[in-house]
Amino acid sequence: MFIQTAFSMEFQIEKLETHTLIKVQVKRLENRFALKLKAELVLISGKGEKNIILELSNCSYCDSNGFAVILLGNKLCRNSGGLLVLSGLSGQLNRLITSSQVNTILNITENIHDAESFIKGNKILKIGKEDEQIALRDKLTFDHFKIENFERYTLIKVLGKRLETSIAPILKKELCFVNSSGQKNIILDISECGFCDQSDLSSILTGNKLCNNSGGIFVLSGANDTCLQLITISKLENVLKIAQSVQEAETLLKVRNKVR
Repeated sequence: MFIQTAFSMEFQIEKLETHTLIKVQVKRLENRFALKLKAELVLISGKGEKNIILELSNCSYCDSNGFAVILLGNKLCRNSGGLLVLSGLSGQLNRLITSSQVNTILNITENIHDAESFIKGNKILKIGKEDEQIALRDKLTFDHFKIENFERYTLIKVLGKRLETSIAPILKKELCFVNSSGQKNIILDISECGFCDQSDLSSILTGNKLCNNSGGIFVLSGANDTCLQLITISKLENVLKIAQSVQEAETLLKVRNKVR
């Protein structure tokens, strides 16, 4: 539902039912434009908005000031129990974000539609569509994964020797489904997999972000040397919680829950 729209030379802001959309109109997010965006984010968050989509398709460059403002927006949303999602990154801006490694912290989607779906998938809402969700889950999921629900966590075991591009979108949907159903803690067991690629890492990071954003824990279990090497090359060993076995992952969850 459309509620309110505000225009300026630098930003177009739309207050919608589940989020606020900010379209950045400038090509370079730096200096005074970064400060103006900061003011908008603080103002929007101060009015009670938890979820913000920052649409950046017109923007091709972001300096340290711009990155700092984006990270501030991410913190504001997370502190209020919501999400900041970046959308429509150009190739050049995407490379800048990747090289700075903030891509491991931020939620990033290709377009506004995907960003809206990401926010809706993260919300624990039931709007009379449980049967549709379960049917879709049955069709896409259970050929590739074994799912077990326990009191404190959900265990997703990947079936098959290769976790790769064709499976990654299904895994991402399952992670969103489990989290949106109210589960904060997830163990992803990939002990049967001998191979994974960058698409899989993206899905794994999605699970990690969903659990973190809902105050829970995501643990990757049973990764072999090949997968661990890819994680190390991607500099994610300090981002992900990794266990050698499901039993070790369960112990990690128990310890973390006691600390919390």
